[in-house]
Amino acid sequence: MRRSTDRILTSHTGSLHRSADFEAVAARHFDPTTPPDPGWATLLPQEVEGVVRTQRELGVDLVNDGEYSKTNWINYAATRLGGLVESSALPPSMKRGLGGATDIARFPGFYRDAAELDGVTLWQRHSESFFNTSGPPTWPTCVGPITYVGQDAVAADIAALKVALGAVGADPGEGFIGVAAPGTFGTLFADEHYGDQEAYLFALADAIGEECRAIAEAGLVVQIDDPMLPSTHDMLELTRAQTLELGELIVAATNRALEGIPEEQVRYHICWGSWNAPHTSDIGLADILDLVYQVQAQTYSVEAANVRHDHEWRAFERRPLPDGKIVMPGVVSHATNVVEHPEGVAERIVRYAGVVGRENVIAGTDCGFRARSHPEVAWAKLQALGEGAARASEILWR
Repeated sequence: MRRSTDRILTSHTGSLHRSADFEAVAARHFDPTTPPDPGWATLLPQEVEGVVRTQRELGVDLVNDGEYSKTNWINYAATRLGGLVESSALPPSMKRGLGGATDIARFPGFYRDAAELDGVTLWQRHSESFFNTSGPPTWPTCVGPITYVGQDAVAADIAALKVALGAVGADPGEGFIGVAAPGTFGTLFADEHYGDQEAYLFALADAIGEECRAIAEAGLVVQIDDPMLPSTHDMLELTRAQTLELGELIVAATNRALEGIPEEQVRYHICWGSWNAPHTSDIGLADILDLVYQVQAQTYSVEAANVRHDHEWRAFERRPLPDGKIVMPGVVSHATNVVEHPEGVAERIVRYAGVVGRENVIAGTDCGFRARSHPEVAWAKLQALGEGAARASEILWR
């Protein structure tokens, strides 16, 4: 992982928009009722190279493949993990719909009206990416031993990204691939096989670890996505103590998946779901930061542009960043369609640099854009990220 040695580097945290034509091809490719598209294997690397070039043109230094080969950041597991099937058996975290339980109880009218508006403020507009919409909603469910079966898929992801990086003159270490964390899979996918949470999470960790190691062995950076570390607090209606207790198990499973991978090749991402909703019951970053620090990663990516968490840079004053680590705060948000002003982006970056040191900051985004923002808005936000980082660099290195 590169550091911000002479300027503030930029990155983002996941999914980017496909072109309309490629989106249509992807929809057919992901549809289990249609035959495989013979052109997919040729088209995917071309589209990945295109999105890598776009990221660089917008000022993004550390890039990814846009998660173009995946249905979304979480459900892709159904094609890479054995032991999962589509089922109507939703886990407790999903039974109230997409949103925190306490938040939904406090703002029932908001959540009801938002859903009626076709998910203008929530995920429902993109529900075809999360649920099988040909019948009753379904969700991946564990019904047998978890195994890793995604070797060919991750090899294709790696090859496409490395070729694209070479095409823009970038090193493999400037590219990352996201992998959902075992704790997130384990709280979002119901378990009908193991009957024991630790056994289930550790089985997921062992399988996911194969994908993580393949990415790292290719010289790329592994981003392990774990939004459920903070989100269990509200989605499962846990007390603070219960959240931290479950968090210890989630972190242990994450570290198990990362065994043998140098910390310099790992970044750990957390967020609070960041859908456009009140978020009044989110647990604070300060409450979970010690857990985050336990993860064997060099870089910690945290949602920080969402106005509910914009103030939490102060958590790093109270719990200083460990030596050698990097923080990647989100300085643009996908929870709003307002495009941040580059000066505001720069202010956020400078604030973090003042606490942890400029060389220990990489400017990022709160989460992936594809399931939240309109494409035109998402690209404008990445441009604002690049321009804001350039302005912050002028301030911090003058």
